[in-house]
This record gives sequence, structure tokens and C-alpha cells, in this order.
Amino acid sequence: MKKALLTVLFVPAMALAQTYPSPTFSSLTLQNPLTVSNGGTGSSTSTGSGSLVLSNSPTMTNPTITGTLTATGLVTTSNLAAQAANTVLANVTASSASPTAIAMPNCSTSSGALGWNSGSGFVCNTSINAATLGGATFASPGPIGSTTPSTGSFTSINTSVGATIGNGLTVTAGGAAITGGMNLSGGETISSGGLSVTGAGTFTTSLTAPTLPVGTNTTGVATAAFVANRGPCANIMDFGGNNAGTANNDTAFSNALAAASNSTAYRCVYFPPGQFNFAAQAGYTFTAGYQSVTIMGAGQDVTNLNWSGGGGIAFNFFSGTDSVHLSDFTVMTGSNNVGTGIVITNSFSSTSSAAMSTLKRITIRGNDGYFATHYFQYGIDVIGVSSINFDSIQAIGPGTPSGTGLIITTASSSIIPIVYNISNSSFNNWTYGIQYGNYVQGVQISNCNFTNDTIGIYVPPGESALDQLSIVNSQFNALANNPNILINSAIANLVITGNVFLINNNSSGLNIKATSTTSITGNTFEPNTGSPSNVYGIIVNGWVIGGTIITGNNFYNLTTGIALQSTSSNVNVQSNVYNSCSTNTSNAGTGNVIGGGSP
Repeated sequence: MKKALLTVLFVPAMALAQTYPSPTFSSLTLQNPLTVSNGGTGSSTSTGSGSLVLSNSPTMTNPTITGTLTATGLVTTSNLAAQAANTVLANVTASSASPTAIAMPNCSTSSGALGWNSGSGFVCNTSINAATLGGATFASPGPIGSTTPSTGSFTSINTSVGATIGNGLTVTAGGAAITGGMNLSGGETISSGGLSVTGAGTFTTSLTAPTLPVGTNTTGVATAAFVANRGPCANIMDFGGNNAGTANNDTAFSNALAAASNSTAYRCVYFPPGQFNFAAQAGYTFTAGYQSVTIMGAGQDVTNLNWSGGGGIAFNFFSGTDSVHLSDFTVMTGSNNVGTGIVITNSFSSTSSAAMSTLKRITIRGNDGYFATHYFQYGIDVIGVSSINFDSIQAIGPGTPSGTGLIITTASSSIIPIVYNISNSSFNNWTYGIQYGNYVQGVQISNCNFTNDTIGIYVPPGESALDQLSIVNSQFNALANNPNILINSAIANLVITGNVFLINNNSSGLNIKATSTTSITGNTFEPNTGSPSNVYGIIVNGWVIGGTIITGNNFYNLTTGIALQSTSSNVNVQSNVYNSCSTNTSNAGTGNVIGGGSP
């Protein structure tokens, strides 16, 4: 019986030892992978479908996942696969795609710069696509964070949203094509390119820009031409001025003069090129001593101040310490023998220390041209104001001489006008080129020209206290029947030296009707006609005090070289040159010496 039982037990064992097909599980849950001791590996390597639940954080080697993987934790960079040295993960294509490893170029040199090219990734500056970054190149930029400014250059930059660059940018010739504006904020050196500088900038070569219209008062860029047209003073165009000769400038000038100062003591107005019409006499009345007014233009016959009615410019001094400074313009009139081009007078009652005034590079004429019809009664009239320099004045009368080019006088014997230097000027086609007025002293006339005047320099009779007139290195050519210089009142310390006198018929070079301490030396006298008649070099007709010396002069082809008339006295004539003169010297006076020593 025991043996049968063993046999029965053994039969199932034999049955279990048979081979069966591998099973297929639609859902298998492994609570734990088989351990090594139970014949497993401790990991899952199976491939299949369905649900898989792993517990206790098993390790999976080379799984293949065909669906979407959802990880409830984060995948750290250390869990990613290793990549080649100096690479980054990026998508360089033009559309959505999986990232790939992109090699980084070596741009570590001092001139290196890193750029991005679509389609190829990161590149060094020499490979930047010009269509993308405008072909920007950099030469030796300073390191990032360094205070050493870059010495690089840009050939084209697209800054459509604007750019601010500071600390020493250099833009070299060829320039930067700026499409959206660039603000440079500190110490840039720019040699070309359309840049907007908001801080201190240095431009090493010329930049060009459109020149704004004269009178523009905006934040627009001022070119060199614009600045030249504006001048150093308040521009009348900023106050409504009109330089087209089509509108009146009385109010504009008044407003500019009122505003053109940093205090009431100093005023300055600039007139750019063009014609500025005026209806009334313009000018300024000083309100205290030590004030000055400056009026300047862009040049004679470049800036034209025009009065159709002959008004001109007038200045009335409060004190001898006031001054005016006028330069570089033309004063014109549309009338005949009306008004004065420039008047300088005074409101003070006695002579005081005087500040120096200047009139230079000024033309005075009719607005119908030179030697035409229109003219001022007086080109320049100085009344009781001392210390004036006249330089490069061109005073032009009408075709038929009339009026007076320059007159210096005073209204009171208590105001003695002194110190006038008249140089490098022309006084042509006037009745009197220069008229020497009452009580005037200290006039120096040098390097001037007196042509086609009735009388070049005129001193009327009956004037008092005249002193110190020097006429040197000038040329005279007056009309027929008149002397080039006529002195009817005695002037103490009269010097006439180194001049040239061209004399027409029935005329003389000098006619001195009242002499007082006079020196006439080194002059040349000759006819201005091929058939001279009654042409005299020097006529002395009068004497007051002192003596007159006439020496070292040259007389050619004259009727009489020197004529000492009956009222002359104490005249010493010696060491002159006479050539082809009918009479060298005639002497009808008393106490005169012809040749030899002093009387």
C-alpha cells in the first residue's frame, strides 16, 4: 500500500516535467523584479505592450518607448547623454525641429566676436551674414567689462529700434548706415556716418547734413554752413527778419537788439546774407555809460541794409565811454540827398574819457548801384563822439558828385571830438569826400583814395580850435576847377606826406588858405590831363602862426609847382624836384624862404 501511494504521487510530478508553450499576459503586474537569488537579474529587460508598474525604483536598461513618456520628476542635465566638447543643443533650421548638437566656433582672439547665422548656427565675426547683421566687423575691441574703449569699426548697422553706444566707439570712413538712430553717450570718435550724439563726441573728419534755413530755431543739427549764416550774435532772422527784400525789418531789428545781450550793457545783432528793407531810421539810444552795441553782417554787398527813404542807422551815446562796433555790410538808400547812412552822436554835455568805436568793411551807396542816381546827404556823420577807427570804408556818391562822404564835427565847444583813424578807405563821387568840422582834433587819414570828388578833403572857413590833421600815403583825383585838398581854417600841426595828387585843369593839389605849423613832404604832383592848363601843385594863401615847410616833393609838368600868394608868410621851400613845370616856385608873400635855410 505504501508503494502504491508513492507511485500515485510521482505521476503528477512526471506530468509537470513536460514542455508547454510560452504564455501571453495581457496585463502583468510585477510587484518586484525577480531577485538574483530567485533566478532573476534584478531588472526588467522585456519588450512588450500593455501596462507596466514598477515599484521600489527599479533600473531600466535601454528601454524602447513608442508612445509619449510622462515623467513626474525632472530630468537633470547630468542625466542627459554626453555630448562632444564645445557644443550646444540648438535648432538651426528655419522651422520647428528636434535640437541637435551644434559645434561652437573658437572666437577667443582679441578681435573675435560671436554671431549667429540661420542655417549654420554660431559663427565668428568674419562669417556673419551681411544680410542679417549688415556685415559688421570688429577690430581689436576691448574685453567685455573693460574700461578700454573699442577700436572697432562698423560698415553698416541695422538699428531699427535704436542703439546707445558709449565709452569710445570709433566709426571710420565709409560710415555706418543707421536705419533707426544711434545715440552715442560718451567720448566717441566718429569720422563718418549719420549718428546722433547725446554726449561728448569727437569728429575726426567732416560730416555732412542738410543745411537748415537761416532763422531756424529748433533742435535740428546745425551744419557749418548754418552756423556761418547765423553768425556769433543774435540773428535777426530769429526775430522775424526778412532777407529777401520783400518785407520791413524795423520791428525785427528792434526786437533782436533788445534781446541780443547777456545784460543791458552788451548788445550784438547779426544780419546774414540778403537784403533787409527798413522804413524808419534804425539804431539805438544808450541809457548809461560803458555800454556797447555790435552790428555785423556777412560782408559788403553780401548783407545789404536798405532804406528807400534814406533813413540809415543812428546811435546816440549817453557817455563817452559808450561804443559801437559796425562791420561787414552795405547801407543803401533809394532817395537822393536825403538822410545819413550812419550817424553817431551824443547826449553828454562835456568831453570825457572815450571808449574806442570801430566801423570796418562797410559800403555806403545808392540801392541802384555804384555812381548811379541815389545817395545819402551824408554817408557817415560823427557829432561830438571821440575815438573811432574807420577801416575799409567805401563811401560812394552819385554819378554827378553830391553830398558828403564823412563829416566829423561837434555841436558845442565844450565837447572836443578827438582821435579818429581813417584808413584803407575810399570816398568817391562826393562834393566833399571828408569834411573836417569845428573843434575837431587828432585825425589820421592814411592809405585812402579820393576819386572824382569835387574836393577830396575840405575844411570850411571860420572854424576854431582845429588841431592835428595827418594825411599820408593816399591818392587824390578831384574834378576840374577845384583843389584836391582845401583848407580854409588854420589847423595846428598839419602833416601832408607821401601822397599822390592827380590834378585837373584850373585846379590844384593843395590849397591852404590858413596855415599853422604845417609840413608838406614827399608828395607827388602831376596833371590828370594830357593838355594841362592852370594846374598848380601847392597854393599857400594865408598864415596864422608858426611856419610851413615844403620839401622833398616832386612836381611834374605843372603851370606852377608852388605858388606862395600875398597872404603867405614864414614858408620855407627847399629840396624839391621840378620837371617840365612852367614856373617852379612863385613867391608873392612876406618872410618866405625859397631854398637855403630857415627864415
